[in-house]
Amino acid sequence: MPIKEKRISEIEGIILFALTIFIFLSLISYEPTDIAYYQQPPNTPAVNWMGKAGAYLAFGLDFVMGYGAYLILLVTLVWGIRRFRGIKFHKKAYRALGVLLLLVSTCTLLSSKYSLILEKRLALGGYLGIVLSNGLKQIFGASGAYLIAVTVLVVSLPLAAEVSYPKFFSL
Repeated sequence: MPIKEKRISEIEGIILFALTIFIFLSLISYEPTDIAYYQQPPNTPAVNWMGKAGAYLAFGLDFVMGYGAYLILLVTLVWGIRRFRGIKFHKKAYRALGVLLLLVSTCTLLSSKYSLILEKRLALGGYLGIVLSNGLKQIFGASGAYLIAVTVLVVSLPLAAEVSYPKFFSL
């Protein structure tokens, strides 16, 4: 890898690592009353360690994905480490599809845990998880919904992380 390409790759890795830290600190210091959606007027200044930007980022991630949002940290961290080390991504479309399926299936499984308590389902898998788990349960029943979500999760891992199940289990 030429030096210029190597430096660009390192810079991309550092930026992704900083993004991971920003998202992490935003999520762990999330305070719903920083957002006008929950309280009028919202906290001024924001309690979130990353300010208003962190408060709105955490609100959006929490609302859409619940605890599934923490997977984004893993994704950005792995991408950052790979870019910093100069490792190029091969088959980017497959990798992106794998990450998307991993996030979607995780949110669905998290929301499927509590069938009647909306607040817990929203906290666990976010709005995305509730919509998908409800839809799957209506069409395939609870057992079918779990089976589909777990299957999608298992299929997403080799796509997202280039994991080979036969190689992994032959250790």
